[in-house]
Amino acid sequence: HLSKLSGGDRMMYLIVGENGYLRELELEALVGRCALTPEAYDGAELSASQLADCIAGGTIFTKERLVVIRDLSTNKNLWDTLAGWVNRVSDTTTLIIVERKPDKRTVAYKKIAAASTVISADYLDERRRSDALLWTKAQAKKLGINLHDAHVDMIVSRAMLAGERPGASIIDQGLI
Repeated sequence: HLSKLSGGDRMMYLIVGENGYLRELELEALVGRCALTPEAYDGAELSASQLADCIAGGTIFTKERLVVIRDLSTNKNLWDTLAGWVNRVSDTTTLIIVERKPDKRTVAYKKIAAASTVISADYLDERRRSDALLWTKAQAKKLGINLHDAHVDMIVSRAMLAGERPGASIIDQGLI
């Protein structure tokens, strides 16, 4: 689901979800596909002029940029500002926005999401146990480990945690 990260295409990615492990995995995958060093910003501490600089094109020192902004939605004024500026993101800038739990009902979220490739980083739950089994097996295979299905099932069972709702469980992929 990853698109080309550089080479003149304006790219915006929005990584959204409460699964911190998966958010970092997705961010690492995006950064790994790009030959640029990321410029990292904390959205809660960003100013309007810094945000304008983030979406601007290359500088005198570099032609292309990879900008990562975390938790911008906690700064409501700048979140709303970015929503109005999504079309101003330079063609030479790849912008990755990482959010834990933005309010998806807002106009700002909808505009930013519409202009971005949205990557979900939600926890797997009991209903998606089969996805967790497949994911675990794939991760083991990447490490050169061949697991039997019974072992994969046991690993996923041990990664089950109580969810926010009573009686609901989530699978913490960071424990796998």
